[in-house]
Amino acid sequence: MSSDLSKRRDARSGAEPVTAKSARSLRLRLSVIYAPVFLVLCGLLAWGAAETEYSDTQTVIIAMSTACFVLFFIAMVDAVRLSLQYRRETHPRPSRGAHAM
Repeated sequence: MSSDLSKRRDARSGAEPVTAKSARSLRLRLSVIYAPVFLVLCGLLAWGAAETEYSDTQTVIIAMSTACFVLFFIAMVDAVRLSLQYRRETHPRPSRGAHAM
């Protein structure tokens, strides 16, 4: 069963280039740009919610602030994960047997 999965994953359709890579650097840049934007927007919305009186409007502003914080968290996790993958590609670890001698 596992060999079937690896064959499907490794199979090429022929439409993509042989040296095709994902847009990892673009995703990393977008995560690094938008994480602070979402954090600032979250803070501004939270401040605005604190300044308004209790009503349906305050509830909507709190929900928007929470959504911005969730998006900030997702962007940060994605940026950290992508930077770790990039670091592993550029600096591969030596095998365990290399230090045994």
